[in-house]
Amino acid sequence: MGWVAEGGVDTGYSHGSMIASRYPLDALKNHPTPVEIRHVLISYPLAYRGVLTLFSSSTYQTALSNLTRDPNSRVLILYGDRDDFTGISKYTPWSEELRENAKGELKVELVLGGTHFWQGKHRRALVAHVAQWLAGTLEPDHRSGST
Repeated sequence: MGWVAEGGVDTGYSHGSMIASRYPLDALKNHPTPVEIRHVLISYPLAYRGVLTLFSSSTYQTALSNLTRDPNSRVLILYGDRDDFTGISKYTPWSEELRENAKGELKVELVLGGTHFWQGKHRRALVAHVAQWLAGTLEPDHRSGST
């Protein structure tokens, strides 16, 4: 987990994004000062989730759905339209369903030209998306619902 002022950022890439989605918002509820957890999920391996989880795909989907349905959640999901493992045809309906059911702050970003491995200019675009989103979540009255 990476840390920023005023809270924590649970970041996961590929298989790690599935693990990160299971990190609870109240994990640091006993911390001496209030700590808000944000989640950044990069290149979520939707097409291979069943294999990566030994066919426990529903456990991870439920965790992600519960996370995005929590009104206190702040979640950024990024994927590229040229992901080597999960095609846009799988990401599009999946992300639309997450958006429709989200009760917290959910931003899903499609990075044109981005692959699963985020090389060159696409890596820079990825970093820019994350930095911009994090900067916005630090603003006092930033919450405006799902995007």
